[in-house]
Amino acid sequence: MSDKRKIRFQGEELGELSIDRLCRMASRGELDHTAEFWSDQSQKWRGLAGILFDLQPSRLDEMRGAGIKMVEILGSGTDDCPECLALHGRDFPIEDAPILPPSGCTCVPWCRCVEIAKL
Repeated sequence: MSDKRKIRFQGEELGELSIDRLCRMASRGELDHTAEFWSDQSQKWRGLAGILFDLQPSRLDEMRGAGIKMVEILGSGTDDCPECLALHGRDFPIEDAPILPPSGCTCVPWCRCVEIAKL
């Protein structure tokens, strides 16, 4: 699967851009949390914060298949938005784990939260 996605920012489509290019643009301040990408999985425009989750299969589905019952949400430890900070270090039964990125995530260029298995 390609790491390129259609990007829209301030109502203007910017074309298909790679993760590497998006990271460079965000570091220069050319994009913010209002940027969107076209999700092939959900067939709709989504906030750029969720692009990494669109590029890979669901970690939760893989963990469920392995019999994991509890997960912990970890953030990056730096530069997390308030929504991600509120989840950092919290444990959840796998069936109640929040969808990442959390609703309202404003991390730039994308959410860095991850689910890890709790044994």
